[in-house]
Amino acid sequence: MTEVPTCALDDEGLARQHERYVRLAPAVVAMRRDGPQLTVQFAPDYDERTLAELIAVERQCCPFFGFWFDEDARRLAVGVTAAEHAPALDSIAELLRRRPAHSPR
Repeated sequence: MTEVPTCALDDEGLARQHERYVRLAPAVVAMRRDGPQLTVQFAPDYDERTLAELIAVERQCCPFFGFWFDEDARRLAVGVTAAEHAPALDSIAELLRRRPAHSPR
């Protein structure tokens, strides 16, 4: 069984990071998983600050991820450094499918 790599965040930091993903979820208009890469398309009204914070935290705590954001296209690509880390992309996709309790979507 492939083990998902672990994050360096403590429980509190992990909870805050998960909240960032869930805050961004309503702005996700499309998501595609292609092997070792997840591509996420955001609506024009996505929360730029939350996305910037999310990427900055991930880059520090989870070095097995690579993040590339095309601001003009509002498209985020998340890749992994090794194929055995690809299951971690499923965790990101799951969080981006969640909706905050107050969201009508």
